[in-house]
Amino acid sequence: MHGTAANTYATKRGIEGSPATWYISIGDQGTGDTWDKSPGFPVEFASADCVKMGKATVTDDTAIFSTPPKGFTIVKAIECGDFKVLAGKGKGEPQGRQLFAAYSTTTLIIAVVDIENTNKGTEIAALDAFADAVMKCIENQI
Repeated sequence: MHGTAANTYATKRGIEGSPATWYISIGDQGTGDTWDKSPGFPVEFASADCVKMGKATVTDDTAIFSTPPKGFTIVKAIECGDFKVLAGKGKGEPQGRQLFAAYSTTTLIIAVVDIENTNKGTEIAALDAFADAVMKCIENQI
């Protein structure tokens, strides 16, 4: 998941001068408990916030929009074919922090992406890279 998302982002047009550091967390869809995460994962999410993020991608539950995880604003849930990706932005430092969450087949996947010199193009490239990685997880029954 981590390598797929980061490598896909690096191939996108329009991201020149905007490198990104990717952090991935995977966990339980029902409880929000984290099973594993990238070394140095910069945020500690409460299990309840993880559950709310996941629910927003598969139901009409909008609780995450009014009570987002600390340090983030949740922007929207985006249709990506057969699944949705929840997209958010960090508040404060570092500038350019993005948040994505989605369910794969059996897993809640959360990405925190720190993009240098962020703009709409780099944000879209990161969303697309995350969605591509989630699709590969789904195809592989992960």
